Amino acid sequence: MDRHRGPDHGWLSPRTLGGLAGGAVLIMVFIWWEGRLASPLLDIAGFRNPRIFAASIAIGAAFFALFGFVFLITQFLQSVRGYNPLQAGVAIVPFALVMAGLSPVSILLMKRIGTKLVVCAGLLLMTAGFILIATTAVDAPYWGPWSWSWSS
Repeated sequence: MDRHRGPDHGWLSPRTLGGLAGGAVLIMVFIWWEGRLASPLLDIAGFRNPRIFAASIAIGAAFFALFGFVFLITQFLQSVRGYNPLQAGVAIVPFALVMAGLSPVSILLMKRIGTKLVVCAGLLLMTAGFILIATTAVDAPYWGPWSWSWSS
């Protein structure tokens, strides 16, 4: 099957731009169609509420960034650092443990100081973490800037 991929054909090629335009048209058709149904699969009207809209954007951005990070960090660990797949998987476990540990804390903070501040702080922390990793030297020790442990 022929694929419309930017790296293969160029990001500004007619094939790539056509694929992006086609996707945008399909999204608009979906929104139009769902807006006409009495019992839609996704109630588009809910997105008129600024809180729901902002929360959806925040969650979408966070998951997009997180999934991209997990995908790229495993590729980096295997292709650049020479880890095997199991080692790469084990190497990203601390990131998952921190997220799992902080999830209940975020609920408590949300109840205490409000959703907006917690979401904003969470997105800023994620951004800071991604910037830290993006600017870390390729040969930096694993238990260095990656883990926020500056002792090594």
